[in-house]
Amino acid sequence: MSKPEHPGSEEIRTKGDVFGGPKDWVLALALLVVLPATGLWASVTFPLVDPLDPVSLVVGGGLALFAFELMRRRRRSFFPWWNSAPFLAGGSLIAMALLTGFLAIACFNVVNGALDRSAPIEVRLAVVRKAAFRDKFRVRVAPPDTGMPAPWRVRGLDHLDLSEPDYERVRPGAILVARVGRGFLRSPWYRGYRLTGEVAQ
Repeated sequence: MSKPEHPGSEEIRTKGDVFGGPKDWVLALALLVVLPATGLWASVTFPLVDPLDPVSLVVGGGLALFAFELMRRRRRSFFPWWNSAPFLAGGSLIAMALLTGFLAIACFNVVNGALDRSAPIEVRLAVVRKAAFRDKFRVRVAPPDTGMPAPWRVRGLDHLDLSEPDYERVRPGAILVARVGRGFLRSPWYRGYRLTGEVAQ
């Protein structure tokens, strides 16, 4: 049996199989940056009224499970180093499945908002309290009355994200008017808002 040309070359190859080459790391970092950035852009540009919208969660969760099962069945193809580092490979599989679901929800938001051609309705909302968090200038609002404009109603309308100047101006009790679109996929989303200068009695 011939000896390896360079001592330790087998160990080096094993490490390379486990951790991948520079191209693999660049691709992984790109995914970790691009996918969350895409999701953030979609959530800001086409924000759903209900962050836990059941339709979007079903879409995202379903595709995440599909991606997980597909990669699990073909794990030797996706992760050639599975036997060398099973825990690292398993964690990578779960992370990729979750990223797939996250991207699916982002795509759902974009399609739901960008293709929506329905006439928006205007909903008057009273500010209950201000609840800024990091870079979000959010206000909690009182749920609208049940006599909302037909032909459809908005569920989960309990908050609104404002611009920083508007957030500084508004006070509890102030009346805002939110423009809400029905959504191409029937998931209501915010199309904008305006301050009225009125105060709830």
